[in-house]
Amino acid sequence: MKRLFKQFIIACVYLLIFSGFSWMMWGVFYTPTCSDGLKNQDEEDADCGGPCATCELRTLSYPSVSRKLFFMDPNGNATDVAIQIKNPNSSWGLKSFDYRVDFADSTGKILPGSLYGRSFLMPGATQWIMEAARFSSAELNDVEFKITTSTIDWNKLRPYVSENEFVIRDKQYKLLAPPASGYAELTGVIENKSSFSVNEFEVQGVLYDKEKRIIGFGKTKVLSLRPGQVKEFRIFWPRQFTNRNPVANFDVFANINFLADESFLQRYKQ
Repeated sequence: MKRLFKQFIIACVYLLIFSGFSWMMWGVFYTPTCSDGLKNQDEEDADCGGPCATCELRTLSYPSVSRKLFFMDPNGNATDVAIQIKNPNSSWGLKSFDYRVDFADSTGKILPGSLYGRSFLMPGATQWIMEAARFSSAELNDVEFKITTSTIDWNKLRPYVSENEFVIRDKQYKLLAPPASGYAELTGVIENKSSFSVNEFEVQGVLYDKEKRIIGFGKTKVLSLRPGQVKEFRIFWPRQFTNRNPVANFDVFANINFLADESFLQRYKQ
């Protein structure tokens, strides 16, 4: 009995020595990370705050889809798609994210021809994403929009420049007549009244009939806009709209990604 007890004590001593040595080696060679599930490097909580990403990211909500529209070309050559998304987070924007647009039939089956793209969304903003698919299927009944959440690059920017510093004026929508080709155009100018330059961005147009129903939409690109610069833009529609009601009103938007503008970020990012 004494011999067994002695062996037990010796085994416990060896176990304590081995455990202590293992713990010492783990402490020497292990490098804390922001994904180890431990609060071990002055974080506010496990894997967030301090040297890791802010814990506020855990409280953010993903953007939601406000509206989905699609218009099929009567000739069967294309389908125009517009998705309106809303960012419910007032302080955090999406500097970039990948998305996918699927086309479904009446049973929910996904049709060939899905679209893939990348976009952004400013804090608290509602924004249109407009695409053109190179097909038109009689089976098309709905469109589905999905953000690849793992690709979201959250960014906080406050305060950010007011939309009033990018002025769109002299807007005009008109039908085209021979010898001009195409169906219609929306033209205007945009002026940069801010103190910094912006790179490539979209100018989008949404057309309404007298019942305030959307009957068409389109976009164009502006490659750059320096402080004080004024540039013309033109949104062009090559063919008549599916809804043949006359255009009674329209909106024009400039979608500028301030979160990706390095000169702006250096001055205002928090």
